[in-house]
Amino acid sequence: MNQPPVHFTYRLLSYLVSAIIAGQPLLPAVGAVITPQNGAGMDKAANGVPVVNIATPDGAGISHNRFTDYNVGKEGLILNNATGKLNPTQLGGLIQNNPNLKAGGEAKGIINEVTGGNRSLLQGYTEVAGKAANVIVANPYGITCDGCGFINTPHATLTTGRPVMNADGSLQALEVTEGSITINGAGLDGTRSDAVSIIARATEVNAALHAKDLTVTAGANRVTADGRVRALKGEGDVPKVAVDTGALGGMYARRIHLTSTESGVGVNLGNLYAREGDIILSSSGKLVLKNSLAGGNTTVTGADISLSGDNKAGGNLSVTGTTGLTLNQSRLVTDKNLVLSSSGQIVQNGGELTAGQNAMLSAQHLNQTSGAVNAAENVTLTTTGDTTLKGRSVAGKILTVSSGSLNNGGTLVAGRDATVKTGTFSNTGAVQGNGLKVTATDLTSTGSIKSGSTLDISARNATLSGDAGAKDSARVTVSGTLENRGRLVSDDVLTLSATQINNSGTLSGAKELVASADALTTAEKSVTNSDGNLMLNSASSTLAGETSAGGTVSVKGNSLKTTTTAQTQGNSVSVDVQNAQLDGTQAARDILT
Repeated sequence: MNQPPVHFTYRLLSYLVSAIIAGQPLLPAVGAVITPQNGAGMDKAANGVPVVNIATPDGAGISHNRFTDYNVGKEGLILNNATGKLNPTQLGGLIQNNPNLKAGGEAKGIINEVTGGNRSLLQGYTEVAGKAANVIVANPYGITCDGCGFINTPHATLTTGRPVMNADGSLQALEVTEGSITINGAGLDGTRSDAVSIIARATEVNAALHAKDLTVTAGANRVTADGRVRALKGEGDVPKVAVDTGALGGMYARRIHLTSTESGVGVNLGNLYAREGDIILSSSGKLVLKNSLAGGNTTVTGADISLSGDNKAGGNLSVTGTTGLTLNQSRLVTDKNLVLSSSGQIVQNGGELTAGQNAMLSAQHLNQTSGAVNAAENVTLTTTGDTTLKGRSVAGKILTVSSGSLNNGGTLVAGRDATVKTGTFSNTGAVQGNGLKVTATDLTSTGSIKSGSTLDISARNATLSGDAGAKDSARVTVSGTLENRGRLVSDDVLTLSATQINNSGTLSGAKELVASADALTTAEKSVTNSDGNLMLNSASSTLAGETSAGGTVSVKGNSLKTTTTAQTQGNSVSVDVQNAQLDGTQAARDILT
């Protein structure tokens, strides 16, 4: 009978290279051979689209069909799961019922297993006629999809695994030891299915792969019906790459979940878009990712990870590289929390990391050659080894840096409090917070260390050659030597404590300056002053520069020596030492004792 043409959004491309069955003519461009004892048969719709009358389902509702060859051409393929007299299809119009089925006995799942030695080529849509059913195409020798898709199929699976069945006929697992799946040319359209799974030892995506819920599992694995994955020993050569998206490839879905289990085999991904859900990526080898977008969370784990391009998440963005994590001019943006971690090294080569809430980086070593880390709330940088920062790290609230050693040539900024705790600290850049606390074994700073509120520096030894200061009180506590060659200034009280204090720059406390040491030395042209009181408590003091106060200058200790270049002056000057050798100028507007 003549059927009116069926209209589609896409031009439906496909045919099944038909089965060789005794007494049955060969269709043009033959492909699929169905084993006679299987019970399946070949037919065709009025418009010529091949129809497979699927085998009678078992007690579990699974129709298990076997083919020596299985290919879908551009006109498409219909899997007949219909029991009505005439059944509408999108690909073939009205078709007759499947004689292998009875009403109420339709298949829940259809397995099309290839037993021959040839790769399958799927160039068009596969449609389940009648009652919707899940479809598995299984070919251990590989599958190429170039314009394939599925209709009336809630869950479509392409796999190079061999089906393992339970005693009741239900699917127990797919066992993958070899084979690859390739997406070429016209790509894969899985948008008419609720879920699409690709399960193979290796997958290559050279075109667009569209789906709602996409799961890709790569490697030699046993994948159970409920999704559990256990590694198996593979056959033949180990793939160079487990999953590869070429320059023209990409995955576009509501949700993307990718797992690669083969140790040492890399994953190369580009253009992953899950606009409504999560992206979950896991690799036992190296993982390379360029450009991704998740409406939900993005979670990436791998042995060694390299990120580039734009990677954005509406939820949290978490990346864990076991041996290393490298960011190459990459923009990582999340509306919530950004978490980067590695047991090895994190390297940021340019780019920008932006978190709507918190940004947390933790590793053995952190090397920021350039770029920025920004968070609306808190930034936390944690390493057990070396940290090198040459970019910008900006926290809207709290900034915390904890490391074995720190080399800062960049900018560290906190809207509220900033805390730096490290071993050796070399600062040639800037550290700024509304409240700032620095703890180090040895501190060397030629840059700036500034607080909008209080400043607290603790170290074994400290050499300050740049600018350090606070709007409120500043305290510097050093168990060894404090060497000031720059400006150390407080708009409130400046308190210094060390075994040895050497000042060849400027020490200033607007309200008060208190310096306590076993030995204190000020160099010629140095300035030690306060608009209030200035107190020098030292067993041995040698003053060669300016020592001045708007209030009282008080010197206490065992000995005091002032050189010819010394200028000691205040409203009053009090010297309480056992031995004094005074040169230069000592002057008081009120009392000199």
